[in-house]
Amino acid sequence: MTNSAQERTKPAGLFLAALFLGIAAFQVAATMLFPALPAIGEALDASPASISQTQAIFYAIGGLTAVSLPLSDRFGRKQMLMAVIVAGLLGSLLIIFSGNILLYGVGRCLQAFGVVALPLAFLILKDVISEEKYPLYLGWLSALNLGATGVDQAIAGWMVDNVG
Repeated sequence: MTNSAQERTKPAGLFLAALFLGIAAFQVAATMLFPALPAIGEALDASPASISQTQAIFYAIGGLTAVSLPLSDRFGRKQMLMAVIVAGLLGSLLIIFSGNILLYGVGRCLQAFGVVALPLAFLILKDVISEEKYPLYLGWLSALNLGATGVDQAIAGWMVDNVG
C-alpha cells in the first residue's frame, strides 16, 4: 500500500479537528479583536484611523498571501500550514507586547499570513481524504470555520465588557 493510500485509510475525525484548529487560529486573529478595537486604540494611544488602517493592511496582506499557495506544491502543504500558523503566533506575541501602533501593525501583518490557512486546509483535505468523502468533510470544515467566526465575536465582546 502506498503512503498516499495509507493516509486515505486513517480516521478523519482527528485530522479534521487538527485542520479546524489551524483555520480557527486565523479566524480568531482576523475577527475576534473587533469588539476590542476601541480599547486597543486607547491603550496604544492611537487614533481610530490608525487602528482601522492596521485592519485594512491585515486584509490586504492576507489577500496577497494567496499567491503563496503554489509554494505548497514545492515545500509541502503541511509545512506551509505550519509556517503560516507560526507566523500568526509570532504576530500575536508581538501584539501582546507592543506598546505602540507600529509594533501592533507589524504584529497584524504577521498574523495576516494565516489567511492562507483556509485554502491550504482544503488542499490538504483533498490530498488525504478519499474523493467520495471529500465533499462531506469540506462541508464540515467550512461550517466549523463559519461557526468559529460567530463564537469568537461573542466571546470577545464578553471579554471586553468583563475582563478588559
